Amino acid sequence: MKIIGDINCVVSNQVRFPKSKKRRIRKKWADRNCNGENTPIPDVYVMKKQGLIIGHPSTIAELTHKIRDAETKSCIVDGSCPMGIVNTWGIL
Repeated sequence: MKIIGDINCVVSNQVRFPKSKKRRIRKKWADRNCNGENTPIPDVYVMKKQGLIIGHPSTIAELTHKIRDAETKSCIVDGSCPMGIVNTWGIL
């Protein structure tokens, strides 16, 4: 499977709000980028038919780190290191 890091996998949360309670003003403030912050989506999207795993680069880095840790732990316990998940995914 191919892993793709996409910087657009974010959720925007509005942080600043106007003093006015009118819907029109609130909508304008919600559309502005300076009034919110973007946080990466903690999940990855798996597309089995295309053979893709898509996520934010920080999430992908965390996922690959967990996979490498799991592989090294299994190599230490078993004593044998077969070609594992990391090599088949094309990370290394």
